[in-house]
Amino acid sequence: MLAEVVAEWLLREEGLPLTNLLFSGGGHFYLLLPEKFLERLEERRIQLNRLLWEAHYGRLSLILSAVPLTYADFDRESFAGRWQEVELISREEKLKKLDALFADHYEQIFSPRWEGEQVCTVCQRAVNAGEEKCSFCAGFEKWGEALIKQPYLVKRWEREKPSDYKYGINHPEKVFKALSCEVFFSGKPVNDGLTYAVNNMDFLSKGADAWIFLPNHTPLSEKSFFRKSKILYPSGFRRCG
Repeated sequence: MLAEVVAEWLLREEGLPLTNLLFSGGGHFYLLLPEKFLERLEERRIQLNRLLWEAHYGRLSLILSAVPLTYADFDRESFAGRWQEVELISREEKLKKLDALFADHYEQIFSPRWEGEQVCTVCQRAVNAGEEKCSFCAGFEKWGEALIKQPYLVKRWEREKPSDYKYGINHPEKVFKALSCEVFFSGKPVNDGLTYAVNNMDFLSKGADAWIFLPNHTPLSEKSFFRKSKILYPSGFRRCG
């Protein structure tokens, strides 16, 4: 979901429709943007990686790469070649994923980040005495509980841009809010956001706008979601891959 929100945020910042999102899945996305975006590529890369650094301290980063296209590149063979080219550039960028932050955030990256009396039992972040989990892991835990209980996931874009998030990302929800987006689980569809029916392809009858597959349990028997869904929707899963 984070990669999808980042992709949509870039489109919104550039004033482009969702149709310019060519693919999004597995933590990857491909956008078709005006060539002038190349002038802002480094700025966006730094902006987004700074956000992820504030939230994850280098455990998670964004690789943002681009190649220019011409009219001649839009035939099948040429387009596939350009697609492979941007993938190769992205692989090279992964080897220096924090390079974009070094110039302006060198001290922030290599200096001690936090102080605390003990560490989170899940992610090893520093926490105060008597606390077992940090606020980030506690937030993920609440999301996991909501995933089991709530049938809908909602994505809602905010009109106003958030204030500076520096040193303020202490919960997974705030990562999305820093991108002017609110993501939450709900017991019913909402009118002012995009509502996904969780693990339910029959989303239209449920009043949702789309459906999304999110693993919400460990399969231990033949009654697991995937096996049931293959029986109920065999052609649907072939189409969805």
